[in-house]
Amino acid sequence: MQKELDRSELLEIIRECLGEADYEEIGENDFATEFTELGYDSLLVLEIATRIQDRYRIRIPDEAVEEMTSPEQMLTSVNARLAGVAA
Repeated sequence: MQKELDRSELLEIIRECLGEADYEEIGENDFATEFTELGYDSLLVLEIATRIQDRYRIRIPDEAVEEMTSPEQMLTSVNARLAGVAA
């Protein structure tokens, strides 16, 4: 199992969650943009977090998900949790 979530993996998970829904596509340049500015609602962000939890076998509390307001913050938070699990 991977010990770190990288940008390309997060993009893949986000794209999986977008599916056929009518959301704006995300790219590398959008990582600092808040999810709300991208048009992503809290349910989509929760679905992304759930997929990360399942794939990496970590727990992300709802409070932590609420603090993940951008892809960059999500990446940082998840990698901090993964580092804690690996330690």
